[in-house]
Amino acid sequence: MAKLFVNKDASLKHNKNFLQGSQENFVLERSGEVNLVSETTPEHVFKPPNKVSKAPYINKLVKHLKLGPDPKKPFEGWRINIASWSDVDKNTYMCWGDHWVKVLMEKELQKLGCITDVELNQADITIYLFGSPFNFRKKKPYHYNPLSYNIVWFYSHPEKFSRQEAARYDYIHCLSKPYLELLKKANHHPMIHPEPLYSCTNFRTPEGLEYGENNDIVMVANARGAGAPYGREVIKFMAPMADWLQERSLNVKVWGHKWDNFQKYSEFPKQWYAGKYIDYESLPQLYRRSKAVIIDGHAEMEQHGFVPMKIFDVFASGGLPIIKRNKSTEDLFGSWVPQYDDKKSLKKCFELLYDRDKCQRIIEKGKKIAIQHTYKDRVLQILNSVSDLLIEDSDQKLIIKETKKPQKKSSRIEFV
Repeated sequence: MAKLFVNKDASLKHNKNFLQGSQENFVLERSGEVNLVSETTPEHVFKPPNKVSKAPYINKLVKHLKLGPDPKKPFEGWRINIASWSDVDKNTYMCWGDHWVKVLMEKELQKLGCITDVELNQADITIYLFGSPFNFRKKKPYHYNPLSYNIVWFYSHPEKFSRQEAARYDYIHCLSKPYLELLKKANHHPMIHPEPLYSCTNFRTPEGLEYGENNDIVMVANARGAGAPYGREVIKFMAPMADWLQERSLNVKVWGHKWDNFQKYSEFPKQWYAGKYIDYESLPQLYRRSKAVIIDGHAEMEQHGFVPMKIFDVFASGGLPIIKRNKSTEDLFGSWVPQYDDKKSLKKCFELLYDRDKCQRIIEKGKKIAIQHTYKDRVLQILNSVSDLLIEDSDQKLIIKETKKPQKKSSRIEFV
């Protein structure tokens, strides 16, 4: 029997996740669904079982997958489907960052011998790039297949991730270290990777281009309906500075979906609109040649320590990011990253652009960190977490005991 859980007392704006879960598995102490985003949520609400067993999850995995006979290609032949919210709209999917995460992950999986051109109902593993719960919109970007081994890379919108949503997956990877600790504390799912799965990049600094060749301050991001009439919070800070920026020959250029709806986004300066879409392959050149790249994240992501994915791309391209203040970004990169949280601090970031030597030093420090995080690394982390389960020793009665277990060393591909 299925029961519909409705979030009647959500504390965060725009949280409309109506999630369907098992009545037997999800019994709450009070009406309404409780999200994991609040550290003040009473612990009794989660009601974890006394002993959380990994056995059902490992048994399910073993039914689907076996490591390949060649220790150098243990994942060869694995059928993997990547599901993303960018699949919703066939007309604007290229405007979504999720789409390019999916494309780059598929390329790395293919290099490892995995088969990615498979339908969901034929996949051994499905990797979900979490953007919203399954039933958050009427249009479903992907359909849930309970028979495949379902892994989620939870890298955005913590206000939409709930206990019911987590229960749909067999293994959870989380981008945020603080939120990962919150998930562990909740103790409602036994298969949570102990280390954060950070963002990554395959970009590199284009040869022959100098930093800041032009005087552009650029932003590549879609307008948000909830952000009207500005489109995004950062535009609310920047719009009053339009004349100040122009006097200093700093040209603002914004690419993204929906910005051309000037009636809705009436406070967005029309002269800043550069286009709906810019080719993904040309982004390293854009980032390198610009004075700065604005990265404006969701408030909930900054609150819960989700490091922006774009900061890796910008630094690796030899560009200078200006980001919304985020403690986790400081922990991973450093407090020297230009950050803002209001109009005054954003203006200070713009004033920094006249100190070219300091900007260059920031870029070089950031680039050294960013290029250490690649899509190859992330794909291998996900697959190695699966292979570790396939060879895990356990005193429980696991299906895996019916087959000969390969040595742990032979199944893991080390990062190079």
